[in-house]
Amino acid sequence: MTIATLPVEDYGATIISGDWVVSGDAIRSNPALTDNRDSETIFDLFGALPEGNNIAKVFFSYRVSSEDGYDKLKIIGPDIDVEITGETDWAEHSALLYRGQTFTLNYAKDRSNSAGEDAGFVGQIRYEAYSEFPYHANIAMVSGDWVADAADGSIRSKDITDSESTTVTLDLFSYGESDYTAIHLEIFVSTEEEYDKVFIVGASSQEFSGNLGWIYPKVIPDDDGLLTITYQKDVSNSKNADYSRIDNVIFVKGAEGAAPIAYYTVSMLDTLPPLGFYPEPAPRLPNPTAIKHSGRSNVLGVARATNQIGHIDQIDGSGANGTPTGGVSDPARMGVIAGTVLDIQAQPVSRRVRVHERATGRIVRETWSGADGKYRFTDLDPRIAFYVMAFDHTLQQNAVVSDNVHSEVEDRP
Repeated sequence: MTIATLPVEDYGATIISGDWVVSGDAIRSNPALTDNRDSETIFDLFGALPEGNNIAKVFFSYRVSSEDGYDKLKIIGPDIDVEITGETDWAEHSALLYRGQTFTLNYAKDRSNSAGEDAGFVGQIRYEAYSEFPYHANIAMVSGDWVADAADGSIRSKDITDSESTTVTLDLFSYGESDYTAIHLEIFVSTEEEYDKVFIVGASSQEFSGNLGWIYPKVIPDDDGLLTITYQKDVSNSKNADYSRIDNVIFVKGAEGAAPIAYYTVSMLDTLPPLGFYPEPAPRLPNPTAIKHSGRSNVLGVARATNQIGHIDQIDGSGANGTPTGGVSDPARMGVIAGTVLDIQAQPVSRRVRVHERATGRIVRETWSGADGKYRFTDLDPRIAFYVMAFDHTLQQNAVVSDNVHSEVEDRP
């Protein structure tokens, strides 16, 4: 992935209001701040980017030098809620931003005393910027013993001691992507170099060690779509941050360095057990409850207050793009599978009909045929093979299966 560094002379363009100032290679709180006051500004990365860049992954470092426990730096915005105090070294955070989203930078002093440089700092701003993504979704198709990061719910290796290891498995087939040329994993690696290691295992194996920060290795899942990441410690010593963390899975179409077509945040949902990990392998897709004649079903969803508002595409499975209606914007992917259900006397009947993705078996559509036996499924990708099953709820005959079915795009006037 290509990451650009924002020049120091452009830092001022990121401040749209407030009293923070550019100082050296950072933005800092107001140097003239007095007791019982705070210095606040609104940080907007897009103020320094050309028009047409509407989505960006931003990386920035921050630190504070203050009276410990009393004077504090706060950074609040999408994917971040930081509060630190005292004398700290630089730490880095990353977040996915849409045009119009900003961060609030606040350094607050109590009613007396000062220490250190008496300021908060944000600097070393780097970014990837794009015009648009088809969608950005939060998912939690993970299993293993990694834990939720308290700051934003992303997953990180659990704390372990010498000679131990901690493992997480991602189910990449569950993301439903097919039109891509590469998959990149956004992973943070900070270990004792050469001794404590991060292993990424799928169809091929990779290992990383040392204080690498955020890296973007190309990954290939195994034949079942699974990718396993293990953090392993040796018999002694710890250095650097001593953990690994996964933020995003990025699907790319095109040559190396091409813009992503899909950007998925790997997140631990608030509904997970208090231990902080998914104790059992997740299903390919959390199938909805059985669809009744009304065509309605119930799906429990959870959203954090800090998350970008998104859409749940309940009919996904072949190329839907997360629009509010669950539709597909690309006409070339609007395939249709239709047919008629007949009983053993060759009479049309109303029965439950399901479409399964042939490669994984997951249910991607479900409906009831009408009284005339007819059923119709839309927005299916013609490039993907499916099988269609009709079930007799009266138990008078076995299910009927049509295998290796491809949808067809209908002619339009």
